[in-house]
Amino acid sequence: MESLPNFYMEEITDADLDEIFGPMEVEEQTLEATPETEVSRVRFACLNEQQLGEIEEGRVEKTTERATKWGVKLLKEWLTARDLDTDFEELPPENLAPLLRSFYAEVRKDNGTPYDKS
Repeated sequence: MESLPNFYMEEITDADLDEIFGPMEVEEQTLEATPETEVSRVRFACLNEQQLGEIEEGRVEKTTERATKWGVKLLKEWLTARDLDTDFEELPPENLAPLLRSFYAEVRKDNGTPYDKS
């Protein structure tokens, strides 16, 4: 098997791609109704807002969602114990970062032992 040339993506030309993959034929698209446009209607569904929302909600695993809620609850408890504002979602990153740094270092399990590193 022939080895491929070693080059960066910005150095690849159409001739290089043709050499590697062979020439590709590109057909012009027309707007008139053809069997091809019927295929594209089957291939590319038109979804309404409810269907899009259901897909978005399904992207996050339930265990991830539950773990995130637990972490937010724990952070809010830590902020309350330190007499700090629990509305951390509105903080700019430069203000949130030092709080999270302290939280990660100070948070403990219910029995007082530190959490294991993941």
